[in-house]
Amino acid sequence: MYNQTGGLFLGKGGFGCVITPPVLCKNKTETKKYMSSKYISKIIKTQTRHQSATIDDEIKHGNVIRNIDPNGKYFSPILAHCDYYNQRHPDIVYLKSNLPSYFKSYYTTSTAKKLTGSKNPSHSPTPNYVSSVKDNKCTLTRGEKYTNLILRYAGKSIKQIFDDKTTNAPIIQFITQNYPQIMYHLCKALFLLHENHIAHKDIKPANITIKF
Repeated sequence: MYNQTGGLFLGKGGFGCVITPPVLCKNKTETKKYMSSKYISKIIKTQTRHQSATIDDEIKHGNVIRNIDPNGKYFSPILAHCDYYNQRHPDIVYLKSNLPSYFKSYYTTSTAKKLTGSKNPSHSPTPNYVSSVKDNKCTLTRGEKYTNLILRYAGKSIKQIFDDKTTNAPIIQFITQNYPQIMYHLCKALFLLHENHIAHKDIKPANITIKF
């Protein structure tokens, strides 16, 4: 996880980016009640028909999951969603879509000035600059379509925990000492899904979270 001014960038992957507090939904005032660190935004690219269909499935199943697990003991279903629109956010940097693909510069003038201390930062950023922003920010490409999904914050994933064994040593000790109980609750969660004719299809350490 990376602390940012005004927000917390939790991570990214093939699914998109995760940020807390969530980003705002335009013209949806009811989403303001989720603007706290108890909730997250999962920002996902929905450029293709397949990506859009996947999101539609997640929203539909989220409605069922809220009924079978109303207190959020086992799942973190979608609570609200909207098309993402470009907005200023301390954890988001926009790609310039007209740059060559090998640049993918993660470049904005204001952030480049801040990171390099230069009044006139180069429009061809250094590898160190690219790496720094890529690792510590949610990077989105202007002109592409994204969906903003708002969910409860469900804690760190098993993958995140074991990727940083030094920082998370107490949590890892808890997991190893309570492995049978954790597996019991994982199996119970899967049973609830299967009982309601829902298949997860992507069970892995990155999708299993623990919150203390």
